[in-house]
Amino acid sequence: MLLSIITINYNESSSLLETLNSIRIQNYKAIQLIVIDGGSTDQSLEVIQNNLDIITFYLSEKDDGIYDAMNKGINFATGDFLLFLNSGDELCSDESLNSVIDKIDDKDAVYFSRAQNTYLKKDMWVFPQLSVNNDNVISWLKENQPNHQTILFPKSFYYTEKYKLKYKIGSDLDYKLRALKSYRFIFINEIFIKFKLGGYSSNLNSFIFVVKIVKEIISINIENNNFSLIRTMKTIINYFIKYVSSRIMPEDKFFKTLAFLKKS
Repeated sequence: MLLSIITINYNESSSLLETLNSIRIQNYKAIQLIVIDGGSTDQSLEVIQNNLDIITFYLSEKDDGIYDAMNKGINFATGDFLLFLNSGDELCSDESLNSVIDKIDDKDAVYFSRAQNTYLKKDMWVFPQLSVNNDNVISWLKENQPNHQTILFPKSFYYTEKYKLKYKIGSDLDYKLRALKSYRFIFINEIFIKFKLGGYSSNLNSFIFVVKIVKEIISINIENNNFSLIRTMKTIINYFIKYVSSRIMPEDKFFKTLAFLKKS
């Protein structure tokens, strides 16, 4: 089974190297690795050139944001499934792909697993939380969405579906909801990837950014017939709390507080 991995990068050479190293050590080798670089001016191209033995295709040019870059990557993908693993994201171990792909038995389903969120190399929280299992995951999906980086999209979906560029912040949510409407989501109970936190609190420190992301989330849910007034109010309250917290806390304490809340 061929797995296409698309890695998006822009001026994140050290993070890109971490991602590529985690792919290099995989014992599963049926990988088509596509790197889409946004015209970086740091050492990113040198990192790419030094890893051409594992990179199937790369492109380095200016784009119209991360979702435009993702769409460019989709244009070159041919795998049975597609995984987005962007600069800074890492597969947890050398057996991560083997462990997940071994559990795939339907090429027309969407598969997802857990993400270990990290900050400065320290584990912070796992998502979905460990209380989520195969018995309750269907009800969990009614109110939650998996981490984008843990999702394997089947070719039957990604081959015809692109990210909507009108959504500048939350187009990945729209992409997931479109898949959820037409495909079975199957949970694989594995901690699959490590997702690096950082810079997030500085974004939330901007009230304009918070307003934009909440507006996009509402628009996306309405467009996908997934709107709920209760869920919307929870989203607004959640982002307001994060906004206030990010204004008064250093980034490390902000993430430690989030980790405590998510574990409690």
